[in-house]
Amino acid sequence: MLLSGCCLPDADLLELRARIYETDGQLLKACADYERAMYAGSAVAEAKAKSLCGITKKTKNNTGRNNNARTETESGENPIPADTVAGNSGRQENTNEDNAPDNQSRDTSDVKTNPVEQGEEVVSESDVTEVKDDPTIPKEDNTRNTLQIDDDLVIEIYGQGLGKRKIEEIPSILILADEDGTVCLDICVDNKGNVTKAEFNPGLSTTAKKSMVSLAIRKSREFSFEPAIFTTQCGVMVFKIKGS
Repeated sequence: MLLSGCCLPDADLLELRARIYETDGQLLKACADYERAMYAGSAVAEAKAKSLCGITKKTKNNTGRNNNARTETESGENPIPADTVAGNSGRQENTNEDNAPDNQSRDTSDVKTNPVEQGEEVVSESDVTEVKDDPTIPKEDNTRNTLQIDDDLVIEIYGQGLGKRKIEEIPSILILADEDGTVCLDICVDNKGNVTKAEFNPGLSTTAKKSMVSLAIRKSREFSFEPAIFTTQCGVMVFKIKGS
């Protein structure tokens, strides 16, 4: 499926594609897009990057970074640290170790173990654990809450534990359709229980009829959830419509 960026900001487009990857089980691609959307300014993507991928938003310090720290062949294979190349210039390599004096220790000053370029940050396992244990960040939980509105409409809610969050108010919804269809929305709920975001997700929907999509978005914002400690909790609201 092709995603067009004509009508969406870069952050929203990346966030949308990340949700599609996540739904398909392609978590590596999903995390990559969530991280890019996070640095593009998406608060929703930042929350998903933390909860799903353990990625936190940090500013890299590139001061003093040596852009020529590595040299590579034209094919991009076997990168060699530039300082190692420089250190070997003008020095004859001794290939016969038996000729070295017994009391002469081998020079290992040029050998680097797990080199880290200046300016790069290393995220330790403890940092990731601390992020995942943050109680204000919702965990990935796709438990579904199924609401039978009437004979023609069923609503399902899931993602980041939204399916377990109690709904305090369900709006009156009347949808008349000529044929069956599914309208999926990406929604976010704040700590007070208000729906702060409701956007059409074409990748999970089977219909894009404007009247149905508009009604679903408007009604989703009228839902009220119980208060929670999460600053933002994002998931999916599915309108399963039965045509008459």
